[in-house]
Amino acid sequence: MGNLRDSLFAPVEREIVLVEEGIKAVADVDYPWLAELLGYIVNSGGKRLRPALTLLAGKLHNSCNLDSLVPVATGVELLHTATLVHDDTIDLAPRRRGKPTAASIWGWSIATLAGDYLFSKAAELVSVACNIRADRLFAQTLTALCTGELEQSFSSFDPNQTRQSYFRRIGNKTASLFSMATESGGIVTGASEEAEQALRSYGYNLGMAFQIV
Repeated sequence: MGNLRDSLFAPVEREIVLVEEGIKAVADVDYPWLAELLGYIVNSGGKRLRPALTLLAGKLHNSCNLDSLVPVATGVELLHTATLVHDDTIDLAPRRRGKPTAASIWGWSIATLAGDYLFSKAAELVSVACNIRADRLFAQTLTALCTGELEQSFSSFDPNQTRQSYFRRIGNKTASLFSMATESGGIVTGASEEAEQALRSYGYNLGMAFQIV
């Protein structure tokens, strides 16, 4: 898996470093208690697959502008991180990736607000590209994520769930973010409409496969 990740990241190795710096910068705030909380969350690891997809999609095009692409990729990862914080809070999860969750340390209310904070920072970073279509895609993705989480909450104990409802739920909860990752890379680098559609479809299907496997 390590070799596969290395080969995937190789074309965007330098840009991933910039994304990591942007993620860590989120914890650079004037309030020590908030800096500690955010630092704990954003330094809890992760494969960085989604921002890598954004970078790879963006670098397919000659008009790639890293000043726009890197903040968007960073926003994609922060959006993912925010969903994990909220997932852990909803599920009352004590641990993630072998470490205590933020909710188990700071409490459920603080963790919820921290997730909200990361959602807003993600939106702020995506807005750096000054692209209304990227902003709209971010909002649509956030709506899909919330819809998927709500559907899961309402149907958790339903023994009559269908395969169709399962696919719809993971399409919202997982595939929507993969789709945003790839499509946003194309949007902010001037991809053609046909290329954007291909990137959207690729990301969505990759996300579906990622969740199912």
